[in-house]
Amino acid sequence: EKDGFSQGDASLTAGYAFSDDLKLNGLYSRTHSRNAYDGYPAPDYVFADTGDFGKTDTGVAGLGLTHCFGKGEQTLSLSASDTQRDDYNPDGSPSFLARGRIDAADYHISYNLLETHLLGGLAYERDWMSNASPSAWNPSPVPLRASVTQSSVYGQARRDFGVVNVALSARHDDSSSFGGLDTVQAALTAPAGPHVRLHASAGTGVKAPSLYQLHSEYGAAGLTPEKGVTVDGGATFTAARGHIDLTVFSRTVRDQIDFGYAGCAADQLYGCYGNIDRTHATGVELEGEIAVSARLSLRGHYSFLHTRNESPGFAGK
Repeated sequence: EKDGFSQGDASLTAGYAFSDDLKLNGLYSRTHSRNAYDGYPAPDYVFADTGDFGKTDTGVAGLGLTHCFGKGEQTLSLSASDTQRDDYNPDGSPSFLARGRIDAADYHISYNLLETHLLGGLAYERDWMSNASPSAWNPSPVPLRASVTQSSVYGQARRDFGVVNVALSARHDDSSSFGGLDTVQAALTAPAGPHVRLHASAGTGVKAPSLYQLHSEYGAAGLTPEKGVTVDGGATFTAARGHIDLTVFSRTVRDQIDFGYAGCAADQLYGCYGNIDRTHATGVELEGEIAVSARLSLRGHYSFLHTRNESPGFAGK
């Protein structure tokens, strides 16, 4: 049985220049999709071909005001996105109803100070979710609702020391669910010959659990944010007709969020979200582009990944 997918999109963008230095831009888009998938039909409730299907509607609206001045520019933007997802059984009865909305505001400024390029900003976001799973024995369940807010401040300084470029950046997020979360990064690029440029970076990363991972029927209120450290380095080789870029990286993540069946509550028979104590990934990425002619170019990308679970009892898995 075929599981098809269809999608339609409509979008509108508009802008108005009050002057050469002050411009307003707006956008709105709407997407509707329908997909068929397989399920777990009665009476055995085992995975099989079924007529289950779902519909998803997503809307995004944004408004940005940009002001350019002598040594930089600043932008104030407002945005809102909403998602409505409805899943249905083969007979057309609803099996999952979800609503979500994100409202955000962001102020961003960039400034050139002598040989240094500075940028920074402030951001605010509110994420709201509601979902319910109707069934034959409970056709009108009370929806589960949850929300979270996050305030952020971020900045970066970038400077060229001759042919060497250095960038330092930092970000602080204050979440109503998890308190303060910080990330930092440093990056460096330098030439190693007329056609070779080296690049390297090191930084931390943070990913807070989503509302669904925390509060859905598969959720775990005790989830903690992922915290990772990544180091990478490589080189870019350029020629008259193209370039090749090689990058080697290593990433360690603590409390990685994943879906599984261990540590679930008694009523979570079909799995739940949880934290993996420690994971490690190393890899090599190679990409290149070459101009075959004035009207044709070829681009390729290759990745090799080596990922392992380093948690107690799972080392090497």
